[in-house]
Amino acid sequence: MKSRCALLLFLFVFAASWAASADEERERLRVERVKVEADFAAKERECQKRFVVTSCVDRARRERRQDMDSLRKQQEVLDEADRKQRAAERMEEIGRKESDQDSRERTVESAPLPREVQRLPRERAPRPAASQPASGHRFEDPHKAADEARSREEYERRQQEARAHRIEIERRNTARAASGKLPAKPLSVPDAASAASARR
Repeated sequence: MKSRCALLLFLFVFAASWAASADEERERLRVERVKVEADFAAKERECQKRFVVTSCVDRARRERRQDMDSLRKQQEVLDEADRKQRAAERMEEIGRKESDQDSRERTVESAPLPREVQRLPRERAPRPAASQPASGHRFEDPHKAADEARSREEYERRQQEARAHRIEIERRNTARAASGKLPAKPLSVPDAASAASARR
């Protein structure tokens, strides 16, 4: 456990220092690009003052292309290192999740059955995962059975609430009709011309 904590601490420190140096490198490349573009613009202006403009501008463009290619290659190296770093972090995260999942499965296997499952008749009670037959038939997870029981209770409660709500609405409508109040007029449906103008 200590070695794992030490490894995680090392990875965290390495990632933090790598991020700082990568950000510095990105900023340096950005500044270099701006400088190359500024140099090209200055050379192009200088070429416009000469008699043979085309060959001068072509030379300036060639120099700019070479400089930009060099900076692009440096950016690609930096991006590839970032991708590798993110992949390593992702693999570490997957490893942590798998180990957490394994420990949770071991905890579930060793946990006692819930009371709802213990109260079931003996022949209907699901067997623990360790005693499942090798033929591929699986029995329900005891926690799943408890969740399903809770879901059924929740469903019944919602059904009762819906019935009570319908009864209340009917009672209100009956009282409103008995008092002589007219129901509210429905909203008018707009014609096509007014709907088109509303969209604009």
